Amino acid sequence: MHKDFKGVVVIGVPLDDPAKMAELEEALKKMMDATWKYVEKLAHKLHISVECAIDVVYLRGRSRWTPALEKELIRLHRAGTPPLIFDFGVSTGGKNAFKH
Repeated sequence: MHKDFKGVVVIGVPLDDPAKMAELEEALKKMMDATWKYVEKLAHKLHISVECAIDVVYLRGRSRWTPALEKELIRLHRAGTPPLIFDFGVSTGGKNAFKH
């Protein structure tokens, strides 16, 4: 996992209290706004598209993230062949889908 990431887990606990639900909705809105700002900043910093930055952010939050895997992801986006990010870099059959 990339050093920029800190884990957050939201467990599906039913909220019957409208005030608590409003608090949760406000927290989620702030989180989404902060995430979008991070994506835009990253796109600018790495000179990549916002679409690529979204994939980079997703990859950085996964345990399979490596600098080499991120570099390959960016290369594929720039080549116009972005991978399906959910499967990208996942080990299959004992062989890593990403070849160095």
